[in-house]
Amino acid sequence: AQSEDSGAVVKKISQFVYRAHEMDKDEMVARILQAEGRGQTMIFCRTKRNCQKLTDELKERGYKATSIHGDLGQSAREKALSDFKSNKKDILVATDVAARGIDIDGITHVINYHCPEDEKTYVHRIGRTARAGASGIAITFVDWDELPRWANINKVLELGIAEPVETYSSSAHFYEELKIPKDATGRVPKPPREAKPKPIREKRERKRTKKFR
Repeated sequence: AQSEDSGAVVKKISQFVYRAHEMDKDEMVARILQAEGRGQTMIFCRTKRNCQKLTDELKERGYKATSIHGDLGQSAREKALSDFKSNKKDILVATDVAARGIDIDGITHVINYHCPEDEKTYVHRIGRTARAGASGIAITFVDWDELPRWANINKVLELGIAEPVETYSSSAHFYEELKIPKDATGRVPKPPREAKPKPIREKRERKRTKKFR
């Protein structure tokens, strides 16, 4: 029964797996967050340090991000979760342990910043999207040393993605597959400035006319 449930979850979700370089992951995440239709997003990191570092980086880039991990006190965790549920923050960066028990509808994207440990963890993570018949998108970064682990996940779940494509934040297929605008950069785009009304010069022109009379 558990195997059938896992298969049903996996089939409902659009999955993208990229062989990514550690130094480029922040940039890739920042651009994914500008994808068309992107709503509430969960990002899973392996360690508490990775979790906080990515959160700080996203905030610096202008994103509404918050985090949950073991180094935070109970009140800080509760506030982070409350902000995410109320949509004050639309990005939640978490470790697996800290994210246990979080049940939130409306999550459109799940990003695995690091390859999950096994197929059960993978299914549990991506299953947080595509609930109640909605569509969902799961993106997984696989580093070079994580390829054997991903190969096992792929084999058990029969995903048909044995060889993740080497991908960078500038790769054309990356933009196309995830529906990222071509002009997207690593920062939240600033709203266009409103054009200031031109000053009325009619009175000045009249004064000049009088002088020359």
